[in-house]
Amino acid sequence: RPCCRGDALRPGNFVNGRMVEAMIVAPVRGDALRPGNFVNGRTLLTSGQPLRLESATVQESDLGPTLVTMHRAGCGLAAECRLVWIDQARAFRVNTTLRNESDRPLTLDWLSTIGLSGITPFARDEALGRLVLHRFRSGWSSEVRHVADPVERLHLERSWPGVGVAIERIGQTGSMPVRDHYPCLVVEDIDARAAWGMAVCAPGSWDMQVMRRGDDLCLYAGLGGSDRALWSVTLEPGESTTAPTVHLAAAAGGVDEVCDRLRELVDAGSGPEPAYERDLPASFNDWCANWGDCRDDTLVPLIERLRGSGVRYFTIDAGWFRAEDKLADADSSVPGGWAIAEGDWAVNDEKYANGLGATATGIRAAGMVPGLWFEPEVVGRGAARFDREGWTVCSDGTPVTQHVRRFVDLANPTVREHLRRTVIERIHNDGFGYVKLDYNEALGPGIDGPASPGENLRMHLDRVIDFLGELREEVPGLVIELCSAGGHRLEPGFAMIADQLSFSDNHEGPDGPIQVAELHRLLPARKLQIWAVLRPELDHAETVYRLTTALMGRLCLSGQVHELRDEQWSAALQSVELCHELAPLIRTGRSRLVSRRASHLRSPRGWQAMIRTAPDQSSLAIWVHGFGDSKGSEIDLPLPFPVRSSPAHLSAGVRTVSLEPTNIRFHLEHDFASAVLLFHSASAQEKT
Repeated sequence: RPCCRGDALRPGNFVNGRMVEAMIVAPVRGDALRPGNFVNGRTLLTSGQPLRLESATVQESDLGPTLVTMHRAGCGLAAECRLVWIDQARAFRVNTTLRNESDRPLTLDWLSTIGLSGITPFARDEALGRLVLHRFRSGWSSEVRHVADPVERLHLERSWPGVGVAIERIGQTGSMPVRDHYPCLVVEDIDARAAWGMAVCAPGSWDMQVMRRGDDLCLYAGLGGSDRALWSVTLEPGESTTAPTVHLAAAAGGVDEVCDRLRELVDAGSGPEPAYERDLPASFNDWCANWGDCRDDTLVPLIERLRGSGVRYFTIDAGWFRAEDKLADADSSVPGGWAIAEGDWAVNDEKYANGLGATATGIRAAGMVPGLWFEPEVVGRGAARFDREGWTVCSDGTPVTQHVRRFVDLANPTVREHLRRTVIERIHNDGFGYVKLDYNEALGPGIDGPASPGENLRMHLDRVIDFLGELREEVPGLVIELCSAGGHRLEPGFAMIADQLSFSDNHEGPDGPIQVAELHRLLPARKLQIWAVLRPELDHAETVYRLTTALMGRLCLSGQVHELRDEQWSAALQSVELCHELAPLIRTGRSRLVSRRASHLRSPRGWQAMIRTAPDQSSLAIWVHGFGDSKGSEIDLPLPFPVRSSPAHLSAGVRTVSLEPTNIRFHLEHDFASAVLLFHSASAQEKT
């Protein structure tokens, strides 16, 4: 209800008021109360009977102190919300469960995990000109573009009498959770230097909303509902459902400080690392060398080139399998042939006469861990199972078909057994220690099944996660990389499951370092696999540009490394060595970005510099990237603590003009110059 602060009316008939909004929203179908204030059809936030706070207690758990709140509505719906304090990240992990305590079925049309109102508590009015909403847009090969807007620009101002609801929504429908936005919102009070943020752990559809009807903003995060994602769920008496986990943080400072805490929740929620991963080694993937036509005779020169290089993983990407003979154009010589052949997962005997196990043994003999690519959730039209009844998911009775792919139905025990036999046993029996799991098309908002289309999709994606758990259990020590046409699964839930994440399919664009720097805000750098595609026709500067970009996370080489000139190969070997030196910083450091660049990505202009600092201030690394028109630029960077040691570095066209205890100056000698430099603190040097 409105709670007036000061006079009820100010000059101009402005009402000075603050709404205490519901913490949990779960509109029940059939309730006569629909959204008012002119937003029916825009949101379900203000519909249904309110879930009122009934009790709040603090409990101890294995994870940390837990605030447990109980909420109830007159219809018989009860909600338990658990806010667990994760001290490692200094932030909350939030879970909400809804239970039907009535004597009749209740159908929910939407479900929020948490609502945070009262933003900003540091202003006695509506905080004009001081609130900024931060979002992170995404698209194929352009994952995560930071967008910051004053709330007034988004039309999130209150009306003159406090009537009407202002809404800004972001979300995603389907099975690629980062197709439009990364599931994160941050509100910053720039005057108070404080910020609040949420991130949703959702492998599929999700919904986030910013609402204002009084002086304050409020944030909500939860499932995609019936109005956008075809989701609803009917609870019989005594049944319950759980909303997606939400990460919640607040911090003094700004967006970077809040994102640090949200990102560190991903680290805190990740399982133990496989032994191979502890020193964050470099890897190689054959895709940009063979483009889906990987065979023994094309792999051997690559393996031999990498022998003794320090690269630990060698991954055979798509194209090692064969299709049914029924389809003449299904071999890998046809563009897209590898996708057509997916699903049966039978080894192509013409490419691997001695079997994949022999190739894996050869990779191990060269001192590397063999890796193998799968796209286990789909089946191509050249596979025997493409038309098999009950094998793929349907929508409105028709198999969901995206170009040459359909999607396997993991509710079918026969499908699950097939994947156990062809994926899990293949990895285990042939001696692979690394697997890349890709996902290159989207299912759409919903599929057929026993519940609503959106709920069926949610259950399907839960089965995908169960399969990942089974894979890890059946192949102990396996390193799992998740990819989805690059970065379409870069959300917190998948990130906590994976050991490595494909940062993007943008392997050869000039905007690579821009994307990586933005991703440092949202995901642990120790999991971000970044490719350096090396080709003999590249000059030295472009070779180094790609290598320094990949050294911003987990270095992965690709391309025709066996054909590189000596100068290029020397730079690649230097980057692998530097990868090991940077590993402690990549694992635990925090990044800050300084940039003077234009907003467009395909033809970037200007420059950027990223500083990553160790938590104990023992070391720091600096990445410098110049873009178009950057030749001759001078970059002055303040340093967070004195550094005096000579840096380990990889550089092309970046000259260090001066190094003072707390400042460094660079000069860019040509466009698209780049460098990475590693320093130790002056105090650490003295101790040494």
